[in-house]
Amino acid sequence: MEKVGRNDPCPCGSGKKYKKCHGKTNVIEFPSKKVEEELDRYLLQFQDYMYDNYPHLFPSTKASSQEEEIEHFVHLLYKGLFVPQTDGQTVFQHFFKQKKKSMLRPATTKALETWGSSCPSVFRLLEEDSDEFVYVEDALNGGQFKVGRERIPLDNEDLQDFPYYMGILMNWGSFYNFIPLALPNTKSGYDYFISGVEAEFNAQSKAVELSGYLHHTFLDQFPKWLYMEDVESLEDDWDLTLQQNEVIMLLDKHVDVTDQQLEAYLTLKGLWLRFCEEQDPIIRKPAVFAATLEYFFYDVPSLGGGRMVTQKGVAEKYGISPNSISKRHQELEEFFSELIMSYEGFNEGPVFHYYAPGVQIGVERSTYELNKKVEQMNFDSIDDINMNHHRNDPFVPANDTELAQIKAYEAYETEDKEEKRRLVNEALSLDENNIDGLALRAEFTNVMAEKLIFVLEAVDTGYRRLGEWDDGEDAILWQVIEARPFLRAIEFLAELYEEKGEQNNAIDSYEDLIELNPNDNQGIRSQLIPLYIERERYFDLQKLLDLFPNEMSTERMFTIALLKILLGMDRNDSTFELKSANSRNEFVYELLSGEERMPAELPAQFSPGTFEEAVVYVHRNGHLWKSHLHHFEPIL
Repeated sequence: MEKVGRNDPCPCGSGKKYKKCHGKTNVIEFPSKKVEEELDRYLLQFQDYMYDNYPHLFPSTKASSQEEEIEHFVHLLYKGLFVPQTDGQTVFQHFFKQKKKSMLRPATTKALETWGSSCPSVFRLLEEDSDEFVYVEDALNGGQFKVGRERIPLDNEDLQDFPYYMGILMNWGSFYNFIPLALPNTKSGYDYFISGVEAEFNAQSKAVELSGYLHHTFLDQFPKWLYMEDVESLEDDWDLTLQQNEVIMLLDKHVDVTDQQLEAYLTLKGLWLRFCEEQDPIIRKPAVFAATLEYFFYDVPSLGGGRMVTQKGVAEKYGISPNSISKRHQELEEFFSELIMSYEGFNEGPVFHYYAPGVQIGVERSTYELNKKVEQMNFDSIDDINMNHHRNDPFVPANDTELAQIKAYEAYETEDKEEKRRLVNEALSLDENNIDGLALRAEFTNVMAEKLIFVLEAVDTGYRRLGEWDDGEDAILWQVIEARPFLRAIEFLAELYEEKGEQNNAIDSYEDLIELNPNDNQGIRSQLIPLYIERERYFDLQKLLDLFPNEMSTERMFTIALLKILLGMDRNDSTFELKSANSRNEFVYELLSGEERMPAELPAQFSPGTFEEAVVYVHRNGHLWKSHLHHFEPIL
């Protein structure tokens, strides 16, 4: 071994000269362990730094499973390492700049500095080095890495059966670590996953390499790997006839590979299995049933995401007549509609149609009356009342409070102003604390100050009654039917503040609603988005978007694109987001540019991807795009 000079850097990695460090004792500590321990501490400090300075990056809900804990941590780590904040710098860049000044060991500094360029990817096992390390290869980028064994949650005998790992690989000095851990998978699982990613990659134009596309969309791809079903073993257990299986094979052949990655696609197959078990259909032409299943999949937004398809178009793919689909579609739809909400593997997705807030009073009234019937007749549940021969009897309010609420519902439903006034007065004479009645008084005056007084009284009454409805930390206020008038009154108040030009007060009221109703059943985030942008509250906008990470609506996609434009972020990145949004709904640009004219009235409802959806989005946000329409040029 070459002798260390007295003035050479000490091999321990401390950064000091040898004579000032271990030269005094001539005993040199192996530095890798020290570096590893220091990096462990810096990872914890990085988490604390994010929590203290960027709390909006943390998930808003507590994980309910180990898988969710992993997903939450990976989302947090990815955003901290790779996502620029409003100043264009990542959280990690700020963290490293702060820590670098006080770091003494160059080896630790060198390793820590590389964290910002860490590699989120899929890796393949090459060989086992020892009980402590393995060698892996980046399956997309190439390159081999010596990786710590303890963060790969497999026994030694299982390594060869699960040779693929997804995760974020980070420099740990003399080796690399998966943080928080590696997610193992089989070769068939990797093939299934990567085929979906390749299909998405081929359908876009921004990323030039598959590895770059995976990095850019990692937070979307990671849950697919994490929650991946063992599709092959599941389908092997299905007891189907040859013709029933042929329907599945035809479906797999024709449905877009990207859409086959959706959990809802497996749900569709499960529904077909149940249909075959219970109906034992006579299948003369499997293509007819396969085509009908595909049409059903795309026609129902909560399954296929609302892609626009026609029976004629699907029929042409399968070489059958559109009439064949029409005949079978009704049969399958009736059967599926009874199963779809109770099917064990079904994750509740978007509602079939979006209804503008405030127009579902009739539905709310029916629910209110049904709940009161259950209370009056001492049933344990609504199922009990459905079995009772009195279930269709008209609802008779049991007291003045209930009668007042019915009068308030009737006031909402009538378009006759004098009738509305009469009903409101009756409601308040029966119950002076009826929140809907208190708020509706604002409709009978043109004086803004009086409107605000009436609605503020309604909101104040609601807050005083809040204890009646909130029975614990897990209580969901929206599910308490009696509390909805209170939430409605706050929304009314926020709208009045907007009308009065008091944007900050409007924002405060809308934010109160998000806190009281975290699932946002009222669609309040749609009101907040343009307000945040108008006030240049981009940090608050990002926090709002992070509350609903799984939403992939037209509104969200165009908002993300606009936010990146406003922040002056990478032009290619903002163009990619804008292209994705435009693909989601091409009618938006046509309305923004004037190619299509806005209708005289807003639609009461819409489906994803439709002209009506674009109308609602442009009505709320069109003015924000006026000076940015040139950003559409590269994608048109």
